Amino acid sequence: MAATLHHGLYAGRGYVRRAVELPCELVTTSSDQPDLSWGVDLSESGIFLESERPLQRGEGVVVCLAPPVGWSLPELVLFGEVARAVHGRRREDAKTGMAVRFLDLGPAERRALSRWLRPRPRAMSSVRGVGRVSRSAPAESRTDHPFAARLG
Repeated sequence: MAATLHHGLYAGRGYVRRAVELPCELVTTSSDQPDLSWGVDLSESGIFLESERPLQRGEGVVVCLAPPVGWSLPELVLFGEVARAVHGRRREDAKTGMAVRFLDLGPAERRALSRWLRPRPRAMSSVRGVGRVSRSAPAESRTDHPFAARLG
């Protein structure tokens, strides 16, 4: 059953997942301040965000992102829900984080995102890799981050 469910999560997606390294702001109901996260896997239907404290499945979130190069639209502010949490407990889990399913991506945004993603490499079929990778920015470089002004 688990293999069928795992396969169904990716087979039913309908969009190709692409490997990215994209800074994102994550707004949740449990925090007054947006959290800075790294998106590492993106499609027109959702994103995988690295996080030391993944949220619970079904929790609502807002993901704010703006691809840094070749993006013609304003920052995307997308409502979503946590579809899957990865806690790093399994041997094959390279990262901790969560998959967020977008709930409100409009047709124009979806087309623009599809065009932006097309030349990027396909993401691996699951969240795996060699060793754990953390992309937390050093404190002194956070001021250069595009979302730094709103993070305070």
